[in-house]
Amino acid sequence: MTCADSPGEKARPIFPFQLARRLYEGGFPIREGYIAAARLDALREEVPEGMAEDHRELHAKWVLLRGPTSAVILVGSANFTRKGFGVVAQSETANIEACVLLTLPASAIDPEAWLCPLAVDGIVNLVDCQETQFQEPTLEEDSKPPWPDFLARVEVEARWEEGPDPVGSIRAVLRPGAHPAFSISPIPESGESALSPLLNIADNAELNAVSHDVVADAQVIRCVLTSRAVQVRWGEPPVSVRFPVNIDDDSKAGLPSVLGARPDEQQLLAYFHGRISEEDLIELLEQRAAQFMTGVPAPTSQEAERLRQLQSYILRDFVESLFGLAETLQYSMRSARAFEQALIGDFSPVSLAEQVLQSFRAGRRSPTAAAFQFVELIQVVAGLQFEGAEVQTQGERVALDEVRKRCIDRLFKLAGSAGDREDFRRTCRDRDFSRYVEASLAGPLVTQWSNIVLKDMADVVPKSSESQAEGSLP
Repeated sequence: MTCADSPGEKARPIFPFQLARRLYEGGFPIREGYIAAARLDALREEVPEGMAEDHRELHAKWVLLRGPTSAVILVGSANFTRKGFGVVAQSETANIEACVLLTLPASAIDPEAWLCPLAVDGIVNLVDCQETQFQEPTLEEDSKPPWPDFLARVEVEARWEEGPDPVGSIRAVLRPGAHPAFSISPIPESGESALSPLLNIADNAELNAVSHDVVADAQVIRCVLTSRAVQVRWGEPPVSVRFPVNIDDDSKAGLPSVLGARPDEQQLLAYFHGRISEEDLIELLEQRAAQFMTGVPAPTSQEAERLRQLQSYILRDFVESLFGLAETLQYSMRSARAFEQALIGDFSPVSLAEQVLQSFRAGRRSPTAAAFQFVELIQVVAGLQFEGAEVQTQGERVALDEVRKRCIDRLFKLAGSAGDREDFRRTCRDRDFSRYVEASLAGPLVTQWSNIVLKDMADVVPKSSESQAEGSLP
């Protein structure tokens, strides 16, 4: 099944028919099979009531090979061509495609379930393709749309530490060689006026420069993340296109589920308890983001005092949620990316630590309670074991340990921010609290706590390679 060359029942499939002959000659004979065109015109039963009939845009493709016991399916955007599959002499000339490869038992595949409406009269027998040099249908050449070939990519780096709306930077990466003058602007949200350009680059400016960076505020980062594109304008007369952006790898794990709203501490505890699902929590965040956009007033001082009085209840929930948190993190070890998302993403111990820090700064959490929460979160992450069934190789363990180290460093950084206040440091220097820290954390982590949180840099001494090996995380 492939794309049709025209609408209607007699449409011919667009396909490299000579491929069947090459397979036959190369020792891979196809004894039975057909090439059919998926209809471009929507069928009457497919058109919703009250909607006008239209042609179907067909872009997704799949290749399904089914044998006696197993089946292999490739699903995605790749065309059935050398460039689509990247089988070219120079890899940089291949298309950039997204595909998923599935391997399933043959019994799990029902070919009828994969069928789409076909132009039956235009079906081609594969045997005819092998016996004769079947010619491909001629296609009308599309006029090449304007595109900024001088631009390799545009990257966005977002920093989430400051609040629900991140700040960051935008980077334009140029291809080598000359380029025209161009500008890059955010794409305004619906109903907004055009936004000022982020970058204005003169023609052939700094030919040796690989990239151009600009600092972006929360409004710009929000626009770019929402549209996942920027507006590039160049040429004379001017031409503009929407250019897709890449999100920096280090920013992906912190990408919020809903821009403009982060889960609060009570919602995160309910999530780790299992009292609320991720889908329901996202729905609540969407409602909160909508309220924020309509100008809902911030909590009053009386509300802040009420939340402070609830501190003991929140801490009890916090302690009870630690088991569920550890279980969630243990389950996420199926891959380094999933583990990273669970450790420092939207619903993670880092996100919870950020809420603790905000509560402490706003006066809703005492220094002792906040410090206790930081230590417990560090202990949970540091105590995770990688010797489970999900982790198979030493390489996977190394990758997971690297992600965990990043999370622990982030937790210490948040605790260190609280340590900028004298009342927090005074609490942490208390003898009983110091004993609690030493009993809860491994030796190297206790030293790290002292250096970062208590600002006790006198304890910092160069470590030999032997002491570093002894101080590695469990």
